[in-house]
Amino acid sequence: MSEGPDFTIRLARETDHAAVDELIGLAYAHDYGPSEHDDGDPFSRSEVRAETYEVWIAVDAAGELLGSVTLRRPG
Repeated sequence: MSEGPDFTIRLARETDHAAVDELIGLAYAHDYGPSEHDDGDPFSRSEVRAETYEVWIAVDAAGELLGSVTLRRPG
């Protein structure tokens, strides 16, 4: 019999936003190369997205951030 997952999916908290932004920045840099400038898009910050959308995160048992997704709020 298998056990449940070793991670938790939950809404991001204010204290998570910096880590979410760093993780997304690293992922984009890995795929597209480092950004040479800040394009000024406020939606590049999870704190801004969380004002209008739901920012969900996955964390492992130790609380380390594994990933993030932003979804429209229901309704």
